[in-house]
Amino acid sequence: TNEDLPAAREEGSLEHAGQHDRTDQSLPRQSIRDSAVDVVVLGALGGRLDHEMVNLNMLFTWADEPAFHRLVFVSEQSVTFLLSPGCHRIRRDPAAELRTCGLVPLGGTCAQVRTAGLKWDLDGASLSFGGLISSSNEVVSDLVEVETSAPLLWTGTLRRDFVLDEAASES
Repeated sequence: TNEDLPAAREEGSLEHAGQHDRTDQSLPRQSIRDSAVDVVVLGALGGRLDHEMVNLNMLFTWADEPAFHRLVFVSEQSVTFLLSPGCHRIRRDPAAELRTCGLVPLGGTCAQVRTAGLKWDLDGASLSFGGLISSSNEVVSDLVEVETSAPLLWTGTLRRDFVLDEAASES
């Protein structure tokens, strides 16, 4: 809130870019330096497409940032994060998430993707724009395993009643 801005500036947790030579997304990285933290970004998706693309690009540009243990985008409808090359285990929270999910090769072709725990598991499939994208897939297990040869976006669908319940409890 506007009332919190002076205190945030005093403790050093907020910076203003001043000139437009840096993006808004570069500011938090400059404030977090010494330890790996989980960062949840609210409102990064669901607006103008060009802004969404810049925010999705942030997942890629910050993928190797040692200050971030995990960077997650949460919108009114979804939770999105980047899977780096390698093996991953994802646990769906049934209280917050529906079963619908997707794997999107936004940064380029993923030559090999293997999954376990999805309705339409992939077994070494190549995902790419202009080719296969695993959208509208479905989580069928408590634990989903994904092995990817290249960075890959994971997106899950949030329960509408969870979002509404959370918003109502804050007012």
